[in-house]
Amino acid sequence: MSYSTSTDMSRKKKMYNLMFLNNVNAFSHFKSSLCLRQDRSVSS
Repeated sequence: MSYSTSTDMSRKKKMYNLMFLNNVNAFSHFKSSLCLRQDRSVSS
């Protein structure tokens, strides 16, 4: 029983880490696109 719970926990941890990485990637992409838009408005 302890073995199955530990594997389940590690699986959940992996899933959360993936979700966190995806959020970070999406946020950085959003920030970079915002910076690009600001640069465009400044140059025009």
